[in-house]
Amino acid sequence: MVKKTALAAMFLAFVVIVAAATISWAEKTKTANVVDNSLTDNQYGFVFEKNDNWKFQTADENPKKPEFFRFEIQKKNSQIPLERKYSPETWNPAYGAFFVDTTSLTLKQIKAMFTEKNAKYQPIKNIAKKTELIKQGLFVEEKDHAFGKLGMGCQLTFKEEYDVQIRDVKDDYDVITDYLIGDMYLTVCADKIFGFLFVAERAEYGVCRTEIEKMLETIAFRAAGDNSADSSGDTTSVKTQ
Repeated sequence: MVKKTALAAMFLAFVVIVAAATISWAEKTKTANVVDNSLTDNQYGFVFEKNDNWKFQTADENPKKPEFFRFEIQKKNSQIPLERKYSPETWNPAYGAFFVDTTSLTLKQIKAMFTEKNAKYQPIKNIAKKTELIKQGLFVEEKDHAFGKLGMGCQLTFKEEYDVQIRDVKDDYDVITDYLIGDMYLTVCADKIFGFLFVAERAEYGVCRTEIEKMLETIAFRAAGDNSADSSGDTTSVKTQ
């Protein structure tokens, strides 16, 4: 009798766990829907258009607890320079990551958080899970920059040098110094901070930044009545942090 009771209790616990997991999974949705080169964010209602030579990455989320990073884009055919040809594992393809967070701060106050590298500021903590460039890199410059149709904002540029061991065609090794360089595009709209993080190797930065800024020009809030929910096109589902 005791054994039967114990088995029944274990079975009931298993059913409860499965049911909870099913409910939790049912609540999950995509951060954004992708159709060809166009992305629409499901939570905040903005749209973004990418170039053909970049690919989208979206994530699953619980709408009651939105993901910080809404989507990413990555360069499809990253051009590795000759000196790194035989050490492709040391090369970082250019990428961008779009984030949104609630805020009570002004753009001026937010800029200060980034330029002064305030380690306690939550967006900087979240970004540091993806790259240390913003928290540890050298702050280079600040410019005014439009954030698509969302309004005027700013562009903050950071650079971080690093040493890397590379191989050559003869399988000899050498150590070179290179650097990552990236931009943080920021604006404040409707009590939210909208940001786009762009990071690239020195050799790709110039060309990629031109492409990134053209894509940033497309950012706008979805037109009223546009309820498109079909997801297709060049996209990969990943977990964001």
